[in-house]
Amino acid sequence: MTLFKRHIDVLFQLPVALHQRLWQFCAFSDSDFRMTDPNQEPGAEPAFDKTANTGFAHLRNATRFSLKGLQSAFRHESAFRQEVALLVILVPVAIWLARSLTEAMLLISVCLLVMVVELLNSGIEAAIDRIGPEFHELSGRAKDLGSAAVMLALIIAGGTWLTFLYERFTGS
Repeated sequence: MTLFKRHIDVLFQLPVALHQRLWQFCAFSDSDFRMTDPNQEPGAEPAFDKTANTGFAHLRNATRFSLKGLQSAFRHESAFRQEVALLVILVPVAIWLARSLTEAMLLISVCLLVMVVELLNSGIEAAIDRIGPEFHELSGRAKDLGSAAVMLALIIAGGTWLTFLYERFTGS
């Protein structure tokens, strides 16, 4: 196996390893929830009691829920997995090419912006899909607007990277 192929294999295994670590960290125990609805069906996931969610518990739960959202996006959204793979490639490239910390942070930030917008779009799509499978004009419009937001974020990121690369290699 060539050195290049081994590096590529490792590069694409990294998001899978990250996903497995997130899955382990996001595991919830029954003590993280309290039953608040006595009419809840048996076997259903317990409702979350917000009144007990204060201080450090709030920070811990917010972190867990955020990681659970990242895990869900990675598991269910192919576009998010592609963006994670691209991020794994572009972060080292940004650090290597940048002449300052500010340049590196700008390049990395526009990549993260795409992922943030993708997460919001996925949330919109999940909420619309929960309503029902039938077509509705407003549901279609909401999904189209979310998709347009992702496209604009990709244009911003691509334009930023292309401008940076042009200036970096032409000396402008």
